[in-house]
Amino acid sequence: MNETTAKKRIRVYVVDDHHVVRAGLSAIFEDYPQIQLVGEAADAALALKDLPALRPDVVLVDLRLPGQDGCSLCRQLKRPPCPPGVLILTSFSEDHLVLAAVASGADGYVLKTSDDDALVAAITTVAAGSTVWPPLKGLGWPQRDSSRASQGAIRLESLSPQERRVLALVAEGKTNKEIAVAFNVSEKTVRNQVSHLMRKLSVERRAQAAAYYSKFSGQD
Repeated sequence: MNETTAKKRIRVYVVDDHHVVRAGLSAIFEDYPQIQLVGEAADAALALKDLPALRPDVVLVDLRLPGQDGCSLCRQLKRPPCPPGVLILTSFSEDHLVLAAVASGADGYVLKTSDDDALVAAITTVAAGSTVWPPLKGLGWPQRDSSRASQGAIRLESLSPQERRVLALVAEGKTNKEIAVAFNVSEKTVRNQVSHLMRKLSVERRAQAAAYYSKFSGQD
């Protein structure tokens, strides 16, 4: 592999307390030359020690970790100045866990039952600065937070038709540049539209906006 090709590889770090999972991911990545596994940890504490020196592009994080859960670790990883992309890799598909991952600042959520190509595609998407979220299956919010779900629906209804179209592409993980090409407008225009719709939804991250769309778009 030449130096130019090596520079294009996506640097990935894995945090999972199961050795068999870490070993399996290592074996998978050997078949994908665009992926470089730079390290692994069985818990959050070890990961936090490793990561400043390794500077991965994407960190794969299990939700259930000893000592500190995956969402808590994600919140620490996403602190400035140079946070990596964080992709939750888990066996659990419940809506409230997906939304907890959104709230923690994660950039995506992938099940361990996904095939190898889908996992690598998700890593590539997150490394490019976009998001990967599954469709939510039900109400999504815990029952005690049902009023919050109603507020979310109202906020989504406040978007203009064009903002909804832009949001749909954000939910697909499209970058501002890709959305600009799709609508034949400038990237600056898209950036302004995304900022505006995020203010309407009262969210701070594209991942949170994507989750809103996944949750409520079926009501359209």
